[in-house]
Amino acid sequence: MLYRKIPSIGLSSSERNKPDQFFDTLDWTPCNTDFECARFKTPLDYKNPDAASTSIALIRLPALVPRVARSLPRASFFLNQAERAQFPPQISLNASQDAFGRSIANDLVRSTLAGARDDGSLRFLNTESTARDMLKIVEAHGQEKLQYWGFSYGTILGSTFAAMFPDKIERMVIDGVLDAEDYYSAEYRTPFLDIDKTWETFLDGCVAAGPNACALHSQNATAIQAKLDALERRLLTHPVPTLVNINSSTPEYHTIDYSILRLTMWNALYTPYKSFQKLASALDDLISRGDGAALYAMSVGNSGSPPLYECPQANGSAEDQFAPVMDAGIAVACNDGKRVSADYKDLREHHEAQ
Repeated sequence: MLYRKIPSIGLSSSERNKPDQFFDTLDWTPCNTDFECARFKTPLDYKNPDAASTSIALIRLPALVPRVARSLPRASFFLNQAERAQFPPQISLNASQDAFGRSIANDLVRSTLAGARDDGSLRFLNTESTARDMLKIVEAHGQEKLQYWGFSYGTILGSTFAAMFPDKIERMVIDGVLDAEDYYSAEYRTPFLDIDKTWETFLDGCVAAGPNACALHSQNATAIQAKLDALERRLLTHPVPTLVNINSSTPEYHTIDYSILRLTMWNALYTPYKSFQKLASALDDLISRGDGAALYAMSVGNSGSPPLYECPQANGSAEDQFAPVMDAGIAVACNDGKRVSADYKDLREHHEAQ
């Protein structure tokens, strides 16, 4: 969240991997030609600032490179990348009769691992501590007030900072604002209220764009939705095999199933101006020719994952230590929100009320 996406921290490999390699002041070091990087020391527990510390990774310029997580301590519920690779990603809750229960079971496994592997730092990974880190970073730059832009969860972080430090803001823009009360209650109901409206803009936009600009075009939105409904029903029982560059040294192969379809459609709603035309073309390929290559590319293209089918090292490489994982987001959300019941009936009722 606080770190920029950087390819290197600018230290030697032996220094770079030491958790204690951070500084009370911003000591910028050249890294990767056009960048300057630093690690900045902040308290792990702001109620006991002289105890353990964290290491916040910083960079002066935005980097157009794959994501690299450098801040420490790092939330990771798995011992290494090889273990993580054995834990499959969650599937759509409507993908099968046992999909909902399987998702709960997966979450309980992850929760148990989080508790078992916690070194004592996990409970401090929350939005309040992050807001305090932000203020310390601002002050370390010799400034008094924050300049901030945030979207999605970043609006929670921004509004929390504003509530905690209203006199420390110079400029703040928050876009796509989440309901803070809903977030901190762990209800997660309001973010989904307008999803159907957003999807309707995809359908209506495709009709208005015409066949030359929207490959999925039909005479009206109802006709387009009918094609997609039929596709979803078919994928529930007949996933589509997808082979890309099969005879090359970097083949890609997968099956496009209901879960991948739904996830890709969901992600496209997040960046409509960037993704809608591409999504329409990929969906048309799948419907008209049974070609899932474009949809597959959309589903994995921004994942930040290592190359597919490349076996991770059992003990992890130096770069493995900084690979982006979803554990940090889970830790922050769980620490921020109220305790959630793990009872199947309670969770099912909450899901159906959405």
